[in-house]
Amino acid sequence: MLPLLLCSCSNDDETTATSADDRLNLNISWNGKQYTVPCSLDKNGNLRYWNEEFNEVYDKEIAKYDGKSLVTYVTGNNSFTYYSSLDAMMKDLGLRFIDQYTYVDGTDKAATRTVASSAVAGRVTMWKYTDYTGTVLSHVTWYTSSYWNPRLSTLKYNDVAQSVRVISNIPLDDEVYVNFSDVEFKYNEGYYSSNPPTGSNKYSTNRLRVVFLAYQNTNYGGNMLCIIPENSNYKQYDLSNWGWHKKISSDVIRIAVENLYTEEH
Repeated sequence: MLPLLLCSCSNDDETTATSADDRLNLNISWNGKQYTVPCSLDKNGNLRYWNEEFNEVYDKEIAKYDGKSLVTYVTGNNSFTYYSSLDAMMKDLGLRFIDQYTYVDGTDKAATRTVASSAVAGRVTMWKYTDYTGTVLSHVTWYTSSYWNPRLSTLKYNDVAQSVRVISNIPLDDEVYVNFSDVEFKYNEGYYSSNPPTGSNKYSTNRLRVVFLAYQNTNYGGNMLCIIPENSNYKQYDLSNWGWHKKISSDVIRIAVENLYTEEH
């Protein structure tokens, strides 16, 4: 499959020289504009952009987030969108994680979710090698919980994965119930609901999404790679082509819902 990248730009003398034939054109979006950028990897596996216009954009606008909070949201086999932070991505996509929100009193509490069954909502499998072979690490998330691993080193898998598959088991045209126990709360972005949901609220599963987040550092630090498969489907990638091979140190699987905070569910 064609590659995607989430890595820093490198323009120093250590960058491995490549010919034009060795470069792949990636469609990179940033702040609503799309760039077609010939790219290659340096000897450290970091992305180099062979496009003067995008290099200027990177240096002036993107570099300050790289290594700190930069998110690469995969949008196709050879395309992705950069976001300055996870919050910026979620807001732009119209998604909201349904396992946590902030109340007006500032206390973080979890929303209680109930579904008709305890079926697995999503699964992530990573392999040691780029061809989906070698040592395997697999973990799942249910509708009623999220998966968090701040240190893949505890599973002897820090900086190991070179290929990944993200599966959504969320069915189409079904329903899920989200149970809110408190009436008054505010959203993390500062939005207030004129009619906040109370009690048990029914949502179409067509609005739910499995969200996989891979982090370059332990404890969910550094750059993030985000993969969101379509429901009842999957996405899989060779991480070496993106500059993400042997770079995942912590990861999360969560369930998000489209336009959660509206009066019409």
